[in-house]
Amino acid sequence: MYKRYASHSAELQYLLSSSSISLMENITYNSFILQVEGFKVTKESTEYAFFLFFFSYIVIMILNLGILAIIFIDKSLHQPMYLLFCNLPVSDIVGCTHILPRLLSDLLVPPSERLISYYECVVQAFTSHMFGTTSHTVLMVMAFDRYVAICNPLRYADIMSHRMIIKLTAFAWGVPFIWVAVLLGLTIRLNRCRTLIENPYCDNASLFKLSCESSAINNIYGLAFTVVLLTSSIGSMVLTYGSLTSCCMLWRYSCVSVLSLMTCCCMFICPLVSNRALLSWMNNQTMLAPLKQPIVFEIEGFDFPPGSGPFLFLVALLVYMLVLLGNGVVVCVIVLDRKLHRPMFVMICHLVVCDLLGATAVLPRLMMDFLTGQKKIVYPAAITQAFCIHVYGVAMQTILGAMAYDRYVAVCESLRYHTIMTSSRMHVCCALAWLVAIVLIGVLFSFHLNVPLCSQTIQHVYCSNRGILNLACIPTPDNNVYGLSMTWSLTTAVFVIIAFSYIKILAAAVKQGRMDSSVRSKAFHTCSSHLVVYILYQIASMIVIVSLRFPAAKNMWKLCSIMITIFPPAVNPIIYGLVSKELRTSILQNLFGWVKKKRIGFRAS
Repeated sequence: MYKRYASHSAELQYLLSSSSISLMENITYNSFILQVEGFKVTKESTEYAFFLFFFSYIVIMILNLGILAIIFIDKSLHQPMYLLFCNLPVSDIVGCTHILPRLLSDLLVPPSERLISYYECVVQAFTSHMFGTTSHTVLMVMAFDRYVAICNPLRYADIMSHRMIIKLTAFAWGVPFIWVAVLLGLTIRLNRCRTLIENPYCDNASLFKLSCESSAINNIYGLAFTVVLLTSSIGSMVLTYGSLTSCCMLWRYSCVSVLSLMTCCCMFICPLVSNRALLSWMNNQTMLAPLKQPIVFEIEGFDFPPGSGPFLFLVALLVYMLVLLGNGVVVCVIVLDRKLHRPMFVMICHLVVCDLLGATAVLPRLMMDFLTGQKKIVYPAAITQAFCIHVYGVAMQTILGAMAYDRYVAVCESLRYHTIMTSSRMHVCCALAWLVAIVLIGVLFSFHLNVPLCSQTIQHVYCSNRGILNLACIPTPDNNVYGLSMTWSLTTAVFVIIAFSYIKILAAAVKQGRMDSSVRSKAFHTCSSHLVVYILYQIASMIVIVSLRFPAAKNMWKLCSIMITIFPPAVNPIIYGLVSKELRTSILQNLFGWVKKKRIGFRAS
């Protein structure tokens, strides 16, 4: 009888506790004291993390304040370009100052004592989102300034007056202020029933997750906000720098200026999109890596005998030097020779840049591993390497698709070629090829940013999306479905474009070759290099896929997996030089001209 009563009382106590818990979950108590979860670091790594962030903050402050001081002191720098540029260091200083000092103080106290008031949390979230949005808008107005300076140099002083600078600065700060104010306003209206901020700092996503009410409006506005910001930022920069490149080529500006413009464009857009936009704003975060990710990864690398590291380093260095030399020669010759400033060779330039991106993302890191034996890599570097490698793979196919369209127009619509493939259309095709790659890979990486990882060892020689996801503690079906869909759609679309183009080219060559036999040979020499490059890339991809079926031979499939980033970049310049007569002739002329000048200079001395 006592046992039966005890069992019933235990069941009653369990039901009461369950109902009280569910009742407490539905209670709204809008606490004004919140707890920040912060980084989950061990006691041994706390000091390391503290000094890492402290050193980063000191470097950020010194560099940005130094830039502001130099521009303020030097009157020769009181020009629109530098005055607009001042907004970028100010944005960086404000964003980092409102996050890093608080983060440093939280690292020094236990997790239970990491408390923050609600209003301070809202201000921190507002500042962090302002920092991310202002980075986009400031770069947009800076791109506009460069467009006016190069494409309208005679009217530059009239257009970029002091009033225009004030308007552009007000736009760069006013638009983010309004957008972020609305974003946070939608969050503040929600009642809160939780107090734990599951992040190292306060942001919009962490705040509206404290609410038990529906946040559908917040999600819709945040997604629309992100899409509009990214589309306008990337679109304006692509159009602006495309126009700048077109102006430089049409007006015969120096090749150095063209390369500088394109380099600045890539250096601004790539870190902005990958680190701040696609990796952060897709999840309503702005600066730091997600909380659940480890700070440092360890790459498994190759399994090689002790003492063979220096030899492997020399082999990798030789291969990398070969890649840089071959691709660098192709780029320099195309840039220097104005006769090669045509769509076909400009697209080859983009393909060469893509090759350099893939090889540079893998080989320098691999050489360091061979030489030092240190196989650790921090989280941002791992994400950056994986992002660059995947962008290389996608951009290679999209650029080859654009080149196939160019060859189709050149052979099948030869009389209308210059009308169809204008300078602006060529730049749009190239920009679209890169934009598609960046957006597709950005979305791919956005799926796993908040996935918790249970391990730190990446079982590969470099970081990739799959290598990082293999460390996940939970299934990742969304990433798998999107990755397979993206791969299949991209490969199929590029294959269809290339197959359609070459079927049309073959039909036109056969039809026109009956009247003029030179048409066939011209079509062959025009298209063969492109077709060989595409086939070699697909063969390298197939070798990687087949090697994955033999997991026992780890070194073999690891070697095969890096061949896709080494073999095409090393072989493509040779293919261009052997098949393209114009490019080969230009290379030889520039080489012999350089040798001749050296001989004359030596004799004169």
